[in-house]
Amino acid sequence: MKNGTDEITGILKLLSVRTRIKILELLKKGDLCVNALSAGLDVTQGAVSQHLRLIREAGIIKAEKRGCYVHYSLNGKILAKCFKEIEKFFSPETKFPEKRKCMRHEEKAGRFRVKKEQTDGCRR
Repeated sequence: MKNGTDEITGILKLLSVRTRIKILELLKKGDLCVNALSAGLDVTQGAVSQHLRLIREAGIIKAEKRGCYVHYSLNGKILAKCFKEIEKFFSPETKFPEKRKCMRHEEKAGRFRVKKEQTDGCRR
């Protein structure tokens, strides 16, 4: 099971592809099938299908079979949840520590003495 950070990371990575963003823009206007998306993007149906598969697996869109065609629509619940988590992470109320020791040095500090100069310049 993914935690919130893993889910957000996966969705942001998925949305880093321009064609997928364009697909979502078209789906904001309403349900569409692969043929309509392909024509609207000037991309092959096969390429659109591959992008849709990945977006669908992430839960961002829903698929509904209507006769011979599958129509795709946005899954607003998942998108709202993702944007809420992103907003919460980057909100001005979030407190970030000003300066901390490297975790590696914190562990070692319990076993032997680590000089302060060594921990402040840690690059690991």
